[in-house]
Amino acid sequence: TPLSLAASFGLPSSVRCLLENGANASTAGIRGCRPPTFRAAWLGSAPAIRALLDSGGDARSRGRFDCRPIHHVAQLLEHPNGEDAVVALIKGKASVNSKSQAGGTPLTYAAEIGSPAAVQLLLRHGAKPTYTGLSGRTPLHHAAELMGHPDGEKAIVALVEEGADVNAGDMMGETPLIRAASMGSPAAVQALLKVGANPNKRDHYGLAPLHYTMELLGQHGGEAAVLALLESGGDINVMTRDGFTPFSRGASY
Repeated sequence: TPLSLAASFGLPSSVRCLLENGANASTAGIRGCRPPTFRAAWLGSAPAIRALLDSGGDARSRGRFDCRPIHHVAQLLEHPNGEDAVVALIKGKASVNSKSQAGGTPLTYAAEIGSPAAVQLLLRHGAKPTYTGLSGRTPLHHAAELMGHPDGEKAIVALVEEGADVNAGDMMGETPLIRAASMGSPAAVQALLKVGANPNKRDHYGLAPLHYTMELLGQHGGEAAVLALLESGGDINVMTRDGFTPFSRGASY
């Protein structure tokens, strides 16, 4: 609709003009998948969000795959007035714990995108760090993505302080620590160890964090990550089901 297009391009004056002339702030597009409020959030247009909400736009409108505007906090925070738009969505009854079709919450998406600011903002407004998607992953499983940002460690600490289980396993038994190592993030490995990650918990394949971290030795910070695991009690002789120790697995790469 014209209103959806105005919201897409972040044109609050056009949004207001259309609304003043009878446009419906909650009308979905031709496929019924992206109402104006959702589209504005998806594209990170904080001014358009405010204009739509001020005119009766639905803060809980559904987009594709059951996502809501609040799922796009990270995009909104890229705008100078983004936090105000997020708060307006929450005041408009948007749930910070709403789930998409895949079970992802706004907090999960914020962590997956690697936005520490969005993670911390959502936690301040009551987001639950223990909720999982269909994969069984919690927001903390995206520590590697968060550590790509200078404030990543603050977000990891905040998640744990608010109740995130640092040793939670997903459907494949991967803990946040194992995933951080398998994603090739020495910084995330070290950050998770600082908040109490178990250095010896294995996944469903029998692989411990050290089996994955040995593959990081050729990367910047890789040696420090291995040493951090060992200093935290990581077992250098732990074997996989096939009889591989971390050292023998590392030697094969």
